[in-house]
Amino acid sequence: MTDPKPRLLYICHRIPFPPDKGDKIRTFHQITYLCRKWQIDLVTFADDPGDVRFAADLEKLCEKVFVFPVNALKAKIKGILGFVAGKSITQGYFYDAAARHRVLALLNEKPYQAVFCFSSSMAPYVLYNLPAIRKKKPAPRLVMDFCDVDSDKWRQYAKTARFPMSKIFLAESRRLLAYEKKINQSFDVSIFVSENEAALFKGQVPGARHVTPVPNGVDADYFCGDTQLPEPGSDPTLVFTGAMDYYANIDGVIWFYKKILPQIKKVFPQIRFLIVGSNPSPEIRALSKTAGVVVTGYVADIREYYQKATVCVVPLRIARGIQNKVLEAMAMGRPVVATSAAFCGINAWAGTHVLVADTETEFAGAVVTLLKNRPYALSLGRSAREMIKTRYAWQTCLEKLDHLLS
Repeated sequence: MTDPKPRLLYICHRIPFPPDKGDKIRTFHQITYLCRKWQIDLVTFADDPGDVRFAADLEKLCEKVFVFPVNALKAKIKGILGFVAGKSITQGYFYDAAARHRVLALLNEKPYQAVFCFSSSMAPYVLYNLPAIRKKKPAPRLVMDFCDVDSDKWRQYAKTARFPMSKIFLAESRRLLAYEKKINQSFDVSIFVSENEAALFKGQVPGARHVTPVPNGVDADYFCGDTQLPEPGSDPTLVFTGAMDYYANIDGVIWFYKKILPQIKKVFPQIRFLIVGSNPSPEIRALSKTAGVVVTGYVADIREYYQKATVCVVPLRIARGIQNKVLEAMAMGRPVVATSAAFCGINAWAGTHVLVADTETEFAGAVVTLLKNRPYALSLGRSAREMIKTRYAWQTCLEKLDHLLS
């Protein structure tokens, strides 16, 4: 008779299905990988009421799934009240008393060998219950996946925002960094999505303990398609993908539209720019009034749009960690032009797998180069896909979790 699988409590701030945006992609693949060796109970949240129905999909991977709806207005109020009280907005936004009691009940009911927490916003559910956790013999191993250094993301927001939001964002950055330090000291392991993020955290938190990178992967079998580019006679098409209610994506697309796209249009007047992603903000929707600019909103299969791309553009000025949109475009064999902020977490070579440019003129020039030089664009895309298949398979990226959880 084989021994039962060890038990794992997994807590994440957004229901990890469907895996159609950054954090959901990472958590879904982690759960898919871990469920082979662990019995998983999942506690998660749904900021879209319609997402509650996806609990049934996750029950195929997990023993129990508990989904707590998030009321956006109430969550913002809780975040603001926490901020006024001297805490970070992040700590208050996702706090839910019912979720806290559910976590405590699970900890009392079941002998978990490990508790896996995704994002600093979920840390309260462990820290509030830490006395109960430490009383267990043996105590479960506590693993925090910060993914990115979120406090630094708020610092970047502060640099681009106007007063008074710039001051609020800077204060949030400082408070969240202090909280991240507390989390690191309370958990047994702290995971980040890249070596760069891990190094950044250790630089900002002297004495940080047990910090290690576990990178994102990409499903190169799913993101495959035709590695040929659209035919030379067709109108060249630039594609950006991402959740379009996310501040960093909005900032990057607006910057590209205002400062870079006009330079490209001087050389290719018929250029098309597709902005592909869910929940476009009002300022993004307004761009569709411009000839040649298409704002799709949510799409069921993003591969169709990668396939249309002559060049994928990732003009992010604010970025942390690994950009899934870059990995996916590379896996599809598309030539990519990205800023160094969007590219820095990926173990690839600029000029061989991706073109990297940070100024408006350099970015426009890199795009024009690829549009003019089809053989070079094809070569860049094919090299990128081969690199992805070798280095970024999810199985390869997540094997490190076996050691970290034991």
